[in-house]
Amino acid sequence: MDRRSAVILGSCALFAIPLAFYLMYKRKITATTEPVTTLTKGKTADTILNFNRENLTLDSAKHLSSLINCSDHSARIGFLLLVQQASSFSSNFSAIRESGCLKTLLEYLGQDGRININKRETLCILQTVTNLACDQDNFPVIKDHMEMIFNLANAQEYSDESCAALQLLCNLALTPTGCLLLRDRICFFYSILETKDPYLLRQVLTVLVNLSCDLDSSQALLNSEVPPRLLNSLNFSLSPAVHPLLTLQTVAFLKNLYTKIYSSPSTFTDKLDRSNPRTMFSFLCVSHVFFASAV
Repeated sequence: MDRRSAVILGSCALFAIPLAFYLMYKRKITATTEPVTTLTKGKTADTILNFNRENLTLDSAKHLSSLINCSDHSARIGFLLLVQQASSFSSNFSAIRESGCLKTLLEYLGQDGRININKRETLCILQTVTNLACDQDNFPVIKDHMEMIFNLANAQEYSDESCAALQLLCNLALTPTGCLLLRDRICFFYSILETKDPYLLRQVLTVLVNLSCDLDSSQALLNSEVPPRLLNSLNFSLSPAVHPLLTLQTVAFLKNLYTKIYSSPSTFTDKLDRSNPRTMFSFLCVSHVFFASAV
């Protein structure tokens, strides 16, 4: 298995690719659940052949959403790739959202707690939504599907899907509004810190660093309970056994939290006396000697 982290693809569109998928779709169109008319085929051809990834119109986005809904697996991936390419340009964000295409994509991640078993579709959707997560206007739509995203991200061993889902959560954590969507799942991120996989570890540390840069979220990080083996996990991230980037991320995370702790020295002792001994706050107060040289 290629253990590289998921990469967002945005510039690989060739004219032959959408045309090939259109021809495939046209051959299988009799299997769709909607009646096929000459007008429908004409609209499909216009959408595919006139596709402009840098300028996706609302009508084109609506038609792509419809094609994703009614096509079978072999043709659907082509339409998903078109939306993915369009999502690389912020000028297309509103069309993808207002057309209902974003909602359609998220519904295909899985329904009723069941994850989409088609890996290519899942990765394509996650990478598209990762791009769209840069726009806060998309958060209300994404919010309704957070549980499925967390289900995909929940892993201790490497998988392309888990890395892609964590990358999506990284982008959400870039803004205070996005941090709010993640604030009640901090213990989830702490649990993934126990992984020894460098790709998963890099993604979850990025999420935690982003959260620690947000004033309210940094307090939530301190108030949340930590796993029993957190000291071992952080020592691993600070050790020579990992890539220096992971060490830098760990140091940045700890530094942000210690800065928050010592921002009010007069209340520090009182907070320590009243804190839950299993919280990150108590853990850092007890363990500060171990991390002093790193931070």
